[in-house]
Amino acid sequence: MAQHKSNRPAPVFWALVLFGLTILLGLIKLGRTLSLPAGPVGHSFTVFAFVAIYSLMTLVTIYLAMGASWARGAMLILFIMGVLPALPLVFAHFAAIPLAATLTCAQGLAQIVGLYLVYREPAASWFGRPIGR
Repeated sequence: MAQHKSNRPAPVFWALVLFGLTILLGLIKLGRTLSLPAGPVGHSFTVFAFVAIYSLMTLVTIYLAMGASWARGAMLILFIMGVLPALPLVFAHFAAIPLAATLTCAQGLAQIVGLYLVYREPAASWFGRPIGR
């Protein structure tokens, strides 16, 4: 059962906005990548990776909006597996790929702030309540 949005604390709303921004920035990066010449294997891996990662992120964001507590952990795992490892690469290659690097940094910042918001009060208590209350 979905939680009515009027009962959702403001920090959860803003976290959802930030997670949505992360997905939007990923779409922009995908579009930019697809506009560049393809390598020997084409763009198929890029498209596959995008669909796999961002589909999961979208699904987890939907569950966060419904108030599923486990979704906070799932988003943290997606951040640790997806965004966090990219940040050192971005800083090392910032001059060569400034747009992608800037978008990745923005994604990392949005994810960090969003995760902070869903793990602190009043969001933490809201996620701890039974669904439907």
